[in-house]
Amino acid sequence: MIHALRECMNGLRSLDEQISIGEPLTDSRIFDRFDNTASLWKLLYFMITVSDNTSTNVIIREFGFDGLNEYFRSIGMKKTTLRRKMLDWDAVANGFENETTNREMFELYRALFCGKLLDDIHTSYAKTILAEQQDKTLLLRYIDRSITAYHKTGGLDNLVHDCGVFQIGNKLLYIGVFTDGAPDVEAKCGEQLCGSVGELLLGLQF
Repeated sequence: MIHALRECMNGLRSLDEQISIGEPLTDSRIFDRFDNTASLWKLLYFMITVSDNTSTNVIIREFGFDGLNEYFRSIGMKKTTLRRKMLDWDAVANGFENETTNREMFELYRALFCGKLLDDIHTSYAKTILAEQQDKTLLLRYIDRSITAYHKTGGLDNLVHDCGVFQIGNKLLYIGVFTDGAPDVEAKCGEQLCGSVGELLLGLQF
């Protein structure tokens, strides 16, 4: 998302441009009406807010593995690497997996919120999208009050994560929880762990 917004900031792309979708993945709730195109903004929005895999794959196609990985390296992310599209199980079977680290996610959010990655307008766009994340089942799972959260969730079998910046009053708190190897997917062990961390930290009174 940040790389795409940077390209728009530099006049190389436009958030209004219409992009061909192609064949949507079967799990898409957004592109299930035979949409042929969508704006770059719509793709970025649904990629983040509902983790729409079709949107993500179109973004990867548009900006390319090399382009995205080169951008990660240019901002100091040495371990974050994109190796496959979403739901590409053949790639997974061949050992191609996407990777990141908690530390690099922290540095990414810090750079974004310090205005080091984008100008004010495009930083605001990024925050707007992150703040409309619709998945409340992880760090916000047990929270009983309104908290402004700029975050991204995600998961696979036996793996879930949630990380971002959470605003309580005028305080900003980074929380990143990454779980792997949960013994029982249906038991929601990873979700409960994330929720417990969120309750512990976000339940604090600042």
